[in-house]
Amino acid sequence: MRSRLRGHNFALLTTTEAGRRNRRTVDAVLLAVMALFAGAAAVIAESAPGEDADVGHSVVTLLGWAEGLWRAVVVALLVLVFCIVFDIVVHRRWALVRDVLVALVVLAVAGSVLGRAVGPDWFAIDNDLWSPWGFPEYRLATVIAVATVVGPELVVPVRRFLGWQVALAVVAVLALGIALPSDALGALALGLGSGALVRVLFGSAAGVPPSDHIRHSMLALGVDVEVLRPWTRQERGAATYTGHDRDGRPLHVRVLGRDAQDTQRLARRWRLLVYRDPPRSAPIGRLEQVEHEALATLLAAQAGVRVPEVVMAALGPGGDAGVVTRQREVEPLEALSADQVGDETLLDLWRQVARLHSAGISHGRLNASHVILDGGQPVLVGFGAATLGAPQSSLDIDVAELLIACTVLVGPERALASAVNGAGVDAVTGGLPYLQRAALTPHTRDLARTNDVALMELRAAAAQATRTEPVDIAPMRRIRGRDFLATAAVAFAAYLLISQLAEIGFGTIADNLRHAEPAWLVTGLLLAQVAFIPEAISLRGAVVTPLPLLPCVALESAFKFIRLTVPGSAGTIAAIVRFVQRWGALQRRRWPRARSTTWRRRWCRSCWCWSCCRSSIST
Repeated sequence: MRSRLRGHNFALLTTTEAGRRNRRTVDAVLLAVMALFAGAAAVIAESAPGEDADVGHSVVTLLGWAEGLWRAVVVALLVLVFCIVFDIVVHRRWALVRDVLVALVVLAVAGSVLGRAVGPDWFAIDNDLWSPWGFPEYRLATVIAVATVVGPELVVPVRRFLGWQVALAVVAVLALGIALPSDALGALALGLGSGALVRVLFGSAAGVPPSDHIRHSMLALGVDVEVLRPWTRQERGAATYTGHDRDGRPLHVRVLGRDAQDTQRLARRWRLLVYRDPPRSAPIGRLEQVEHEALATLLAAQAGVRVPEVVMAALGPGGDAGVVTRQREVEPLEALSADQVGDETLLDLWRQVARLHSAGISHGRLNASHVILDGGQPVLVGFGAATLGAPQSSLDIDVAELLIACTVLVGPERALASAVNGAGVDAVTGGLPYLQRAALTPHTRDLARTNDVALMELRAAAAQATRTEPVDIAPMRRIRGRDFLATAAVAFAAYLLISQLAEIGFGTIADNLRHAEPAWLVTGLLLAQVAFIPEAISLRGAVVTPLPLLPCVALESAFKFIRLTVPGSAGTIAAIVRFVQRWGALQRRRWPRARSTTWRRRWCRSCWCWSCCRSSIST
C-alpha cells in the first residue's frame, strides 16, 4: 500500500528483488526450539490446569484495569496484519502469498493435533473475538505466523512496530483473560515454529538486505558503485551482490550481518561437535571475517594463484561487514556441462590449486561452485573459509573436495587424470584418506549423493591412478549412530543399577521433585556443578604436564558414573591414567640442552582456560 504522506512515499514492503531469498541455519534451530516449547505448553495445559489458571488470574488482577488499552492493542495488531496481507496481494507478491498460506496450514494442523491432545476440540475457535478460545490461542498464533513469514520483507519502521505490537499483544490476551499462559505460550511457539518451517523450506529475505541499502553503505565507504543487485546464487551465512562501477568494471560484494554471523557460528559449532576438522585460522567476528578473506585472497594472488582483485574490506555504517572484489558475474564451473569444460581447463585448475597449497593456504570450500572461468581460464573465488599456514590435513581435504566436484562434473577418468597431471601424485595420494562424506562440505556432499558418486570406487580408482595401495579413510566423525545406541544402553543400565541397588526409580524422583522448591532445586543443581571446578584444578596440580581446564572438568563429572558402575577406585585410576596419557603426560620428553625452559601463562582459545605452556629461550 503506497500513499503520499507529507510529500514522502509510504510503503509497507521493501522492493522485490530476484535472489533475495536464502535458507539459514538459525531458522532450523528456531524450529527445533519452538517445537520443544509447543510440547511444554501442551504438557502444562494438560497436567497443571489449576496452576495455569492461577497464574492467568494473577495477570488479570495486575493488568486488567487497562482493558480499553489492551483491546486497542489487539485490534491494532489485527488491522496491521490485515493491511500487510492485503498489500502483498495487491502488489502480486505471489511467493509471499504462498508462504503465508503454507504457514497458516501448518499452524492449523499442528494446533489441531495439540489442541485435541489437551482438550476436547480439534480446532478451538469461536465467533466472539473477546471470548476464550482454548489451547492454542489461534488469534495470537495467526498474527505471529504471518509476522514471522513476512517480517524480513517489511520496511524497517514497520517491522519494528510490528514486533512491538506482537509483544504487547501477548500481554494483552493475558491481561484481558481471553487466554491462559499455556495458551499464549503455545500460540507463540506454534506461530514462530510454522513461520520458521516455511523459511526453512522456501528461504526468506532475512539476512539479505535490500541492494539499495548495501549500495549506499558501499558509497559511504568510498567504493564507486553504479549498479548493485542480489546475486541469484546465495550462500548460507552471507549475502552476495553483484554489479559494476561507473567505469563498467565488475564488482562482487559479500556482506556479513548479524544474522549471517549467527548462522556461521551455529554451523561451526555443529561441525565441531560432530566432526574432527583440522584447526582453521578463520575468525568469527564479522569485520575479522571479511578482513581474513581479503588477506587470504591477496596472499593467494601473491603466490601466483589466479584470484579476483580485492577492492575493499570494511565495516559499513549500518554495522554490516563487507568485502568487495572485482569478479565477473558468470556462472560457476559446476553450472557448465562436461562438454563445455576442456581438459586444459581442468589441468590449469589443478595447477592453480598446487600453487595455492605450496603457499600453505587451504581454501576450505574448494569445489566447482567456487571456481569461475574468466576468459576461458579458471579463477578461484570465495576465500571466506581459507586457512593460512594450513596443516597438511586441510590441504588434503581441499584435494579430496575438488576431486569429487570434478568427478561430478566430468567423470572419474578425466578428473583423476587432470588431478595427477596438474597437482601431482603426492597431492592426490594425500587426499585419498579424505575421500569420504565426513570430510566434504554440505554442498559437495549433496552433489555426490545426488549424482550417485561411489566414494569407495573413487578411492580405488585414485589409488590405481597414482599406483599406490588403497588406504583406510581418516577418522573424521566424532558422533555416529552407534554412539547414540551406546549412550542409550548405558543410561538404561545405569537406571537398572540405581533402581536395584538404591531402590530409586523415576517415581521416587518425580515425587521428590513435585514437593521441591524450584529456587532451591536450581541453586542445588548449580552448586553441584561448581564442585567439579576445584576438583579439576587439583587434578591439574597433580600432573607436571599442563592440562586444559575444561576437559578436566568433564573428566570429574564422568567420575560420578564411573564410581557407580565400577567398584572401588580401579575405574577412577584407569580413567585418570588414560586421560593424562591422551594429553601428553606420562611420556618421556627430551628438551634441547642448549635452551633453557621457562614457564609462561597464556590464554588457550581451544580449551578456554589459562594454561602454562613451555617456551624455549636461547641461552
